Amino acid sequence: MKNALIKTGLITALLIGLTLVLFTACDDIIPISARDRMILFIADANAEKWSELKKHTHPDASAYNTADAGFWETNMDTYLELIGPVMSGNTATVTGAGPVTFTFSLKEDGKKNYKIYRILRGATIIFE
Repeated sequence: MKNALIKTGLITALLIGLTLVLFTACDDIIPISARDRMILFIADANAEKWSELKKHTHPDASAYNTADAGFWETNMDTYLELIGPVMSGNTATVTGAGPVTFTFSLKEDGKKNYKIYRILRGATIIFE
């Protein structure tokens, strides 16, 4: 009986681990809607996980390779806490401190997986 419980516990732990890996590391396997992408981005930004924000951006954006943790902290830190998103198709409006309004445009990567392609802070493009 004890061995059966240990095996059941190990199998359960393995399944939980695999599920976490799929949801956190494999964007390309599990499609993420535009709304869900924004929820994930906002959660990471509000938690000041600057190095995590790049994974929410589309590789076709010209700033994709230069938007490191320092870029995100410089452009977002003073506007936290972000509130939203309000969605209209693949466009999200998010309110930040100040108050300031951010407008996010998301683009599909061909697999029904949406990523951020452009960000406006007010009328100023901060990421594209």
